[in-house]
Amino acid sequence: MSGTPKFGYREGFAPASSATSAAAVAPAAASAAPPAAAAAVLDAAAVAAAALRGVSAAARTLPTAQIADAVSSSVSKLAAVLPARGTSEQVGLVTALGAFACASAFLASVERRERAAALRGELAFEERRAVALAAELAAGVAELGARRAGERAARAASGVLTYLADAQLPLGAYQEALLQGFAPNAVCADAAAAAYSAPSADAARALREYRVPKLNEDGTCSRKHELEAAPFLLSSALPASVDAAGAEATEALWRLKRVCEGVRAAYGLEWFGLYLSVLDGEHQSLLKVGYVGEESRPLFPLTEEFAEHSNNSTVAMSGAAVIVQDTHAYEGPYYQCSGKVRSEFCLPLFGAAGEVIGIIDAECWRPEAFTPEVVLQVCAVAVEVPALMRALGGK
Repeated sequence: MSGTPKFGYREGFAPASSATSAAAVAPAAASAAPPAAAAAVLDAAAVAAAALRGVSAAARTLPTAQIADAVSSSVSKLAAVLPARGTSEQVGLVTALGAFACASAFLASVERRERAAALRGELAFEERRAVALAAELAAGVAELGARRAGERAARAASGVLTYLADAQLPLGAYQEALLQGFAPNAVCADAAAAAYSAPSADAARALREYRVPKLNEDGTCSRKHELEAAPFLLSSALPASVDAAGAEATEALWRLKRVCEGVRAAYGLEWFGLYLSVLDGEHQSLLKVGYVGEESRPLFPLTEEFAEHSNNSTVAMSGAAVIVQDTHAYEGPYYQCSGKVRSEFCLPLFGAAGEVIGIIDAECWRPEAFTPEVVLQVCAVAVEVPALMRALGGK
């Protein structure tokens, strides 16, 4: 902005032509005048300074259109007060100085406002540019995420197809579900990625030990649902190379627990357990390393004798999955620990070399619970969960 604004000064007064400020010129005018007049000039300069402060305050708080009115009002008040305090020359000088100071403040405020407006414009432009870049970045991230999710889903689906063959499940029975856009769940991926912090002592103990039912003489669970007085300790059955109380094993047990909870919640199951094959004396046994649901026996011997009445042992020894849609009508080997179970899906877990390293046992209180979709989703878990069991001795 350029030029000097019109302020409507009193007749006979005009703004100073010098660019000197009121604070600098007023003392010089006072030193050249008689003592009484000098005091009047200094008093007038104080009034001018007060007017300047008022205008400065207005410049900070008022819209630009109102600042000119504030300046004009301050100059008029100054001109009205000064005639009684000095000669006309002194009054003219101080009035001009005050007017110049006010005008300077006005111009400075306008310049500041113009600069601020320009900066706000630049800021708004940069903000719009930043928003556009952020949107572009978000779209890129979303596209990348979708692509990676699609790649993961494709790999998982391929893994499920391979697993169906390895576990000797008939592909034809699940063809329709596969063709309808089967998307494997991310239960294991979520469990693996979940933020972990060391649990409390009680929570860690609950991962490493659990209550178990008393067993009858034939090895079946007590029909009275009686529990052993002492909990079963995983450390008593895990490989000697595994520190059951160590940080690595504790984290693995914590993540396996999340898998069990996630599957049960997602597919309406009452019981879901993960077993690892371990050396138990002179033979291998299935050790329950994670589960949700009612108490059950901790170990299933992998012997021909026990397999005659245990799906778990049969699946681990044969490597073939077994689906029981109605336990009341099923005539094959079946180990009953709870009379509530009406359908069961037992499937093997394979190691890197294709050997059976454990099993999954899933149970439901209603018959026909394992639809093709549920079977495929549990198979998806079977493909990925072995990686979470390595810290416990899984291969």
